[in-house]
Amino acid sequence: VIDAGAFNGILMSIFALQVGPSGRVLAFEPDSINQRKTLRNWELNGRPAHVEIIPSGLWHCETEIEFCERGSLGSSAFWDGPGGEMVEIHTKTLDQAVTERILDRVDFVKMNIEGAEIKALEGAGRTIRQFKPHFAISSDHFVDGNVARGERTSGPVEEILRGHGYDAETIRFGSEWVTFGTPGQ
Repeated sequence: VIDAGAFNGILMSIFALQVGPSGRVLAFEPDSINQRKTLRNWELNGRPAHVEIIPSGLWHCETEIEFCERGSLGSSAFWDGPGGEMVEIHTKTLDQAVTERILDRVDFVKMNIEGAEIKALEGAGRTIRQFKPHFAISSDHFVDGNVARGERTSGPVEEILRGHGYDAETIRFGSEWVTFGTPGQ
């Protein structure tokens, strides 16, 4: 399981229980404040060896980018917000992470990465083609952080997934939009 945007590690911990010791969870969290929360949650859950916390953002390439670190759900590469501090973070692709760890399967990818979902999917093509994981992607963010243009990331995320042969649908849960991707038949 890939937990992109681990925030404070709650879902990471649930995923760890679901996959059990024979599975694996990769938890990506680039915000150093949130990393500490995630690490604390990992420690409180007995430091499961099958969980790895990766202090990087997911992107379409390996690079350094400017990032608004807020220690909250709203940390983002696309906007700065109240209480945030601009820092530089390291990014990598999902394909890189999977290859570096010699994974032989990826079953599920959860993303809540505050607008970076399009970039992250662009860096996941090989993983998508090889493993056909299921997706749940928070997609109520604005494309490239451009609020004035008003285009939500849900449309491009659906297009990318469909381009890989997936069935994709965005469901709204109040103000939250989640795009689900299921490998097509």
